[in-house]
Amino acid sequence: MEYLNPFNEPIDPDSDYFTMPTRVILDPQEDETAVLESLDKRYARLIDEWAHQELESYQSRETRYEHDHEQPTFPIVVRTIQRSTRPRPEVVLPDGRRAILLDGQRVQIQCGIQEILLLRDLQQIRRKPIGGRHCPSCGGKHLADRPASSARESHARRIIPCKKCQSNLASSSYWDGPDTLVCLHCGTRVARPLSQLSHEEEAANDSAIAQLLAINDMAVTPETTDDDDDADADLDLEQVEDNDSDTLTQSEDDAEILSPFDDHYTVDHAPETTPLDVTELLEIQALLDTPSERWNAERHSIVIQQLLAITNTRLDNPQDDELFQEVFRRVVAEEVGHLGDLLHDPACQLFKASCSPLRQELLDRAIQQHDTPDTRMAIWAAVGRLLNDTNVQWLKDYRAAARDARIPSDRKARAQFWKSLQQAKKHEVEPIIDWFLSLSKEDLAILAGDPESSHPFVHHPDPEVFQSTDTLLAPLIRFFANELQRFRQKQTGCTLLASDYGIAEESLRQIAIQSGQLPGPPAPPTQAVA
Repeated sequence: MEYLNPFNEPIDPDSDYFTMPTRVILDPQEDETAVLESLDKRYARLIDEWAHQELESYQSRETRYEHDHEQPTFPIVVRTIQRSTRPRPEVVLPDGRRAILLDGQRVQIQCGIQEILLLRDLQQIRRKPIGGRHCPSCGGKHLADRPASSARESHARRIIPCKKCQSNLASSSYWDGPDTLVCLHCGTRVARPLSQLSHEEEAANDSAIAQLLAINDMAVTPETTDDDDDADADLDLEQVEDNDSDTLTQSEDDAEILSPFDDHYTVDHAPETTPLDVTELLEIQALLDTPSERWNAERHSIVIQQLLAITNTRLDNPQDDELFQEVFRRVVAEEVGHLGDLLHDPACQLFKASCSPLRQELLDRAIQQHDTPDTRMAIWAAVGRLLNDTNVQWLKDYRAAARDARIPSDRKARAQFWKSLQQAKKHEVEPIIDWFLSLSKEDLAILAGDPESSHPFVHHPDPEVFQSTDTLLAPLIRFFANELQRFRQKQTGCTLLASDYGIAEESLRQIAIQSGQLPGPPAPPTQAVA
């Protein structure tokens, strides 16, 4: 048995585990039923993996997929191959070109770029040929007719022949950029030769560049006085060599800087400047209110001293209080911003795990308002750290629980199988979510923090310092509301979207009520006052 790809090249089904062959050639002694059954199982597995990959890419709002695989197709199974010695038939395309008919679905063009086209793509070709002149490449009559003009007009008109199809580029071409001409018939690209500059023009360009470099050097180099020149002249040779070595060392250190905000103070001497605690924030506020206190370095903590050192390296005039406040505020903003990234990264990673039953259950609790909004982000961070450290694979992806189960080959049965498996795993994680919701703030601070961090804000964060989950939930709720607008029957839309995205139908019904697509529950009757 031989497996062939779309280019009629043999492939190995064992090594190409995720590839479906285009054609399968059977040996005379092989059983057709067994081969078709194995191909059916392989096709069912590949089409299921492709469908889930497309669904994950769609849910993550990707517009350019990293692994863009085409939809698998069932191969053509043949018993024997009969090769004919007759030449392949030729067909005439709607624009007059001749092409070779490869099979019932493909043709190969003979002139220009010899590409293989599908028959359904030939409908996009223009119906009328450009001309009736014979083409030497394909034998068709599609080239532009030679103009019948007088000798004077032929000399007056400029003719640019194409090197490949000999057509006139002056009348059958288009510009692709300022210096490239493309032939309409064969696609040949002709570059316009660049004219050489004269010696006067080159000299003018060199002088203009030299003046520009001189102006830049004058702007960068500080002005020196006569006293500085005399002091520099008194330096001996050893000091000059030391200064040169220090300059080289400093340039090597500067070469390692990846951005203007990553300097050697933060990386080497102040690793604990991110993030900040409450005491350090109070000292920072006092420095912003009273900039003159920065000169009393011994009164500040080590972290504040390192922040002041970073600020001094970025100051052009250390005596300017207003400039100090602006630069110091920028440095502190970087440190506090890094604090937010460290605290909320596990919650964001959990929100992106679209196939995790923990994530789906937490979304249902949040949309149906069955949790506490004040501690919701802290709970998500704690669950995200649990998801990163766990070895139970189905907590990260519910499909991992189906490895030992037999996946149905029928499409409807397979969809029902995945839906029931997802609902079962969501039901299993409900006690875990209930346990997280019942935690006190002290226990939640321990689980939401990073146990390997030495800073108290990351090791033991207060649940109240976490941001709200509206930045994550609001776009998701708007997306589901837009998806529900496609359905005329909103209840049916809630059922279908619930099976596609793993969200409970009640959650989607609440979104429909909030967006005004479904009526809200009736108000309880009020007793009339006698």
